[in-house]
Amino acid sequence: MVELLLIDDEESIYESVKLYLEPPELEDDPFAFLDDEPESEPEPEEDSGGIVCKVHWVPAGTQGLQMVEEAITPFDLILVDMNMPPGWNGVQTIEQIRAIDPKVPIALVTANMSADQTIQTMLTEHTVRLFHKPYSKTQLYALVEEMTA
Repeated sequence: MVELLLIDDEESIYESVKLYLEPPELEDDPFAFLDDEPESEPEPEEDSGGIVCKVHWVPAGTQGLQMVEEAITPFDLILVDMNMPPGWNGVQTIEQIRAIDPKVPIALVTANMSADQTIQTMLTEHTVRLFHKPYSKTQLYALVEEMTA
């Protein structure tokens, strides 16, 4: 199972990523301890290419950095939105995360189709993938599969 951290100020983006990537049986169940059935691996969606994710979400870069710092096991993939007012933007967030974890796969998600020099430098120096909004379910599956293979 892929542990994915989404850093995006829009909760609706989180809801759609969770809907696409996280099977309903992974939702927190306060009565799960009463279940007599043995734990089984969640089933992937038919068109997901076998990808199953647990999606963790925070709305700001500083909170994302804290999640990375406090993670017991490293995240398998981090998706970072470029614009997250009023705090850090995606570039600042990625720079801070890279200082702690130089290897975690990161995708910078943006609606801007052109990347300025700052973004180009960050993509190269920090080994970050650029991922454009809007994206389809299929494109998101392909990104996760490619970056976590």
